[in-house]
Amino acid sequence: MSELNKYIFPFTTCEPKSNNSLIAQPYSFSINILACLVLFYLLCQDYKISIKLIIIAILIFEIWHAISHAIHLPNINYMRIIHYLFYLIIASFVYYIYDHNPNNFINLPFYIYLVILLALIIDTYLLFWIQGGYSVISGILLFVIILISFWGLLPNNIKLKAPVLLFLIFLGIILFINEYYNCERMMSIIPLPYHALVEIVVFTSFIVLVTNL
Repeated sequence: MSELNKYIFPFTTCEPKSNNSLIAQPYSFSINILACLVLFYLLCQDYKISIKLIIIAILIFEIWHAISHAIHLPNINYMRIIHYLFYLIIASFVYYIYDHNPNNFINLPFYIYLVILLALIIDTYLLFWIQGGYSVISGILLFVIILISFWGLLPNNIKLKAPVLLFLIFLGIILFINEYYNCERMMSIIPLPYHALVEIVVFTSFIVLVTNL
């Protein structure tokens, strides 16, 4: 996996580029727009504020994702901005956990916060100094670590759906790695928008999370 640091979103995503359209990658763009519409619908539902903050954070993430697939400008660090927006999703999720059970949140063993801090430091290091696909994977694993660390504070619904959520997360990682390393071979066989599969899995995992909080 030594070449994974050469991954540059959205320029190296495995999807045919459109030369005759205003939208650079119309398939992934369409999925992102669909995600935005579903999230906006969820935002209009009767969720408590802490859940709506998560929905807003994901919505902002998906909006920028859509922009990234629509317009490819060489001087913009799309990946770093997306990573910052993913931090926003994580922060809103942590706030939701606190809001759901504030007393137990504060009284958690100190080592849990140290583990999360260490994971955040590693992720930040990969984001700024290694970059590429490693920072994508580390950001996702940071969320997984937080999910596991705060397991005892999560509502029963999300605990029941955790196997599905974790399956989707790791499926997304596998598809992402496969997309990067096998893109040329897959495109030579059947030229399909393979990155769109990653977008679908990511969006589905967001929906599973939000609708079970």
